Amino acid sequence: MLSFFQEEEDAEELVSYDPKDGNKEVYRGPANHILIVELKSIKNKNYEKVPKTKPKKEHEMQLQLYFYLMGIRKGLVYYENKDTQESKYFVVKYNGELMNQVISEIKKVIEYSNRRELPAREGTTLDIMCHYCDFRNTCHLPVSEEEWQDLYFNEGEASN
Repeated sequence: MLSFFQEEEDAEELVSYDPKDGNKEVYRGPANHILIVELKSIKNKNYEKVPKTKPKKEHEMQLQLYFYLMGIRKGLVYYENKDTQESKYFVVKYNGELMNQVISEIKKVIEYSNRRELPAREGTTLDIMCHYCDFRNTCHLPVSEEEWQDLYFNEGEASN
């Protein structure tokens, strides 16, 4: 059995309550004795791109936000390969510096929203992230599925 708590001193006490019944206590104890597990089920192509020693940065940032909001200080990013059911996981601890980056990104989104502006585009018509975006034809000239596939597969300019 894996033990994630042996090497550390206990963190500050955490008290968690049932969200449906705010008076019902569901946990009382060290904040580092609870793990948040972020499950990621991904296809083989992306599974192979997961770094060997740590989770993808965006997944770690997501977990850091959960830590910040819940008062928990440790968790796992668990990847499962949809095609083979192979899995791997990474233990992640609260990281104040990374959390500051997450907060900074959230503030930027709020600032754009308050100004009713959109940030600069991150991708091009050929980027895979834009291909699956519901707003692709808002950011870029409308491109049909056939045109996109022709451009993407024949011009070789697409990014990951």
